[in-house]
Amino acid sequence: MPVRNTSKAAFLEIQEDNIAAAQRIRILNYVRKHPGVSRREIRTGLNLSIEMGSVCGRANELLNSGALVEGGCKHCQQTGRSVNLLFVAGDEA
Repeated sequence: MPVRNTSKAAFLEIQEDNIAAAQRIRILNYVRKHPGVSRREIRTGLNLSIEMGSVCGRANELLNSGALVEGGCKHCQQTGRSVNLLFVAGDEA
């Protein structure tokens, strides 16, 4: 599915306002304190203050930069699917 122009515009706006950087820091700190969490658990743990799409986007950016790594998976009770667990690079179990 192609990315819509509105999604591209929202992405650029978030990048320009340094919102994405602040979200990355919050997510990285959360994973550091709670190793082996899923993206959904991060969102819940941050009191739903970051939208799920943003949590996924920032987590993927942190994975691509090498700050986070995925290690193992577990069953998500909310979705009924397996989810990958996130760790700070070098801290994985």
